[in-house]
Amino acid sequence: MKQEYKKKENENDEKLEEIQKKNLSAIRLVEDTIKEKNQLLDEKTFCVKELEKITQQLDAYKQMERNIKEKDQKNTIEIAEEIQKKENEKNILLNKIDLLTKSQEELVQKNINLETELNQTKNRIHLLENDDKVVRKAKEKAITDLELLQKLTQKEKLILKQQIDDLNKSNEELKNRTIGQEKIISEITTQINLNSKALKLTEENLFQLDQVEKQKNKTLVEQLKIQLELQNSNIENLKKLLESLQPEDEKKSKEIQDQKQKLNDQEIELEKLRKKMKELEATENVGAQNSQGKDKKRNLGVKNLDIFAIQIQDDKLKEKMKNLYEKIYEKNQNFLNEKELAQRELDTLKELQKQYEKNRENERNDLIEEMLKKEHKIKELIGEHQKKESSLNQQIEQLKNLVEEKQSKIDTRDLEKTFEKQKEEYESMKKEYVSLVAQIPSNSYNQQQKTYQNKIKKLKKR
Repeated sequence: MKQEYKKKENENDEKLEEIQKKNLSAIRLVEDTIKEKNQLLDEKTFCVKELEKITQQLDAYKQMERNIKEKDQKNTIEIAEEIQKKENEKNILLNKIDLLTKSQEELVQKNINLETELNQTKNRIHLLENDDKVVRKAKEKAITDLELLQKLTQKEKLILKQQIDDLNKSNEELKNRTIGQEKIISEITTQINLNSKALKLTEENLFQLDQVEKQKNKTLVEQLKIQLELQNSNIENLKKLLESLQPEDEKKSKEIQDQKQKLNDQEIELEKLRKKMKELEATENVGAQNSQGKDKKRNLGVKNLDIFAIQIQDDKLKEKMKNLYEKIYEKNQNFLNEKELAQRELDTLKELQKQYEKNRENERNDLIEEMLKKEHKIKELIGEHQKKESSLNQQIEQLKNLVEEKQSKIDTRDLEKTFEKQKEEYESMKKEYVSLVAQIPSNSYNQQQKTYQNKIKKLKKR
């Protein structure tokens, strides 16, 4: 009886020990489950705080957007005023060019009128056989002076014609340069559109960066900072190139202003992203510490879950553990993909920047140099035209004075009186001859005729 009792007692003790072990194991599992539950609660609390932070940032961005819209309205008014100012300056310059063109045409017409007047004056001066030496010499000198003035006017006419041809050639070059500006504006528009797409991608990357752990994404933060600087440099270069262009009509000017407005919008987007980057950098240290503690908890939780799955054969719990692990893996994989995408975008922007600087710097400098040369040439032509006009006015005045002087010296009325007097003498001699012929005998007619012819020769010589 005693042996059976001891045997049962030992069996009971063994069962009790086994029950106690199972109870301890169950207690440990319960404790692990409670720890995991607390860990999940901590993660949930962290996510709630992050959600509140993001909500605050979103409200701040909305307020910033409202402020930017108000500022854009002011900028639009200022840009419209600046466009109107430039348009007025352009109209003034066009009016000046029209006046210069009309002045050139008037100079050509004055030259033609002067040449006609010189020809008429020259035609009014006649060299007569009965002119005395002083009169003939004065007439010859006047004719010589008029011929010299004619040569001068012809020379001036050729110079004016050459200047007009040069001006037409300059206008043709200006037209070709305008076509070149249209190509540049088109390429700049393409570049601005590429920048806009790059800014959108950068903004998306920053938003994703704000959702993941800060410590693991330090490299991506630096890459995005470099990317922002490159985009800012690219925008500045495009703005300088647009400022250097001088459109020839209102349509091109409006197109350039549209591109400038797009660049201003992109600058505003860049400023937003810079502010967000500063916020990320300000919270980077705190985020790094939180991430380290969070990593330890997460790794411990995964390890405990693995042990828990081994000890307890629960299909639902296994499925839950598997899903959690897949989420963690997917999150890490997304981070790697984002990092690779950001690197590709950075390389693309670097390549675009190099290509733009290589293709546009020399062209921009050449265009600026050509525009400065054209402006200098226009100023020289204006000064030259003014000098030519002044010189021609002086020559016209001198010519008028000379013609008046010559006309005052040569009195044609005296010549006409002398001619009439000689004509009367000739008629009287003719009558005398007829009367003499009637009186003398016929045999002495030949002798009298010879005497009369000799008198006529003497008269002609006089």
